[in-house]
Amino acid sequence: MNPSRLTPALLALLLLLLPGCELFGDDNDPEPITTGVYVANQGNFSDGNGSVTVYDPATESAAPLLADIGSIIQSLFLTEDRLFVMANTGARVEIVELETGARTSAVEGLVSPRYMAQVDADKAYVTNLFKENFAGGIVDVVNLQTGTVTSTFDVGDNPEGVAVVGDRAYVANHGFGAGSSVSVIDTDTDTVIETVDVDCAGPRFVMAGDIQDDVFVICTGRTLFDADFNPVGEVPGALRILDAQTGAVIDRLDLDTQLGASGPGQDAYWAQAANELYVVQGPTTVLRFDTRTGALVGTLELPGDPIGAVAYDAQAERLYVGRVASFTESGSVTIHDRDGVQVGSFVAGIAPTFIDFRVEDR
Repeated sequence: MNPSRLTPALLALLLLLLPGCELFGDDNDPEPITTGVYVANQGNFSDGNGSVTVYDPATESAAPLLADIGSIIQSLFLTEDRLFVMANTGARVEIVELETGARTSAVEGLVSPRYMAQVDADKAYVTNLFKENFAGGIVDVVNLQTGTVTSTFDVGDNPEGVAVVGDRAYVANHGFGAGSSVSVIDTDTDTVIETVDVDCAGPRFVMAGDIQDDVFVICTGRTLFDADFNPVGEVPGALRILDAQTGAVIDRLDLDTQLGASGPGQDAYWAQAANELYVVQGPTTVLRFDTRTGALVGTLELPGDPIGAVAYDAQAERLYVGRVASFTESGSVTIHDRDGVQVGSFVAGIAPTFIDFRVEDR
């Protein structure tokens, strides 16, 4: 149609209707909204008084969900309707119904559960810090429908984080800081098919990249001691990027200091919707990486109690930081904008060291 032949009335009608149709379509598209911020409070190791706090961003209020479960809590894993709680010293995974907050069951018979990753609708992997006597390391295969362990396989020493990418899973073999490898698992057969030397000290977290082609490995580094256990130096932390299909190291970034949160807690968080990786460096510093390029794009100085956890809500552009006052008193979570300016806070339990979000379409 030739615009010059449109009558003024018809042109005005088109200008009115076209934007209206576009807006109508946008209004009907569901938008992801963060409806809950779930905080794992590790508790004191000897007391086993781990707990879970839930914060509602809409009302800016926090409330306890679980209290004194007879174990420290290492991490959380959320599905659409359930919360899985890694009761580390309790050798189990508690299962909580999100809508009611009720503890429905538990996965029993684990050794030292650390982190969990879902493989498919029926299966998940749970890393265990050791097999026995603090040595070795295993992954339990959990049936999500029955809440039972169906099999177990060995990985490297003292495994921590686990990430699933396609038909592979990657497990960080931390080795209490002395490890330097990542185990690659075939998720169809639940077997280790390769062990990758990432050439950095203490791989602790592994996270899938923004387009599922990369795997980011966060190495904490470690402190060096003499024969009398006096610190004599340190190996700094590092970031490695692996090709998810082959496991090959395709990029590397070596840092000047060790990485890691208090606890040890949540050293890193991958904000998929923002294509950003947040990593704790020191008691009050957080590094921001662009996962599309692997580049360091920001350093946030966040004064306050030592950081025990970091997580970024990409929907609301808010950074949540767990603060460990001590292991005998309640901690807090501070809330920051993208520049690191504190915009809020709430009281949590003892040693808040893991944070995750419930995101729903509204």
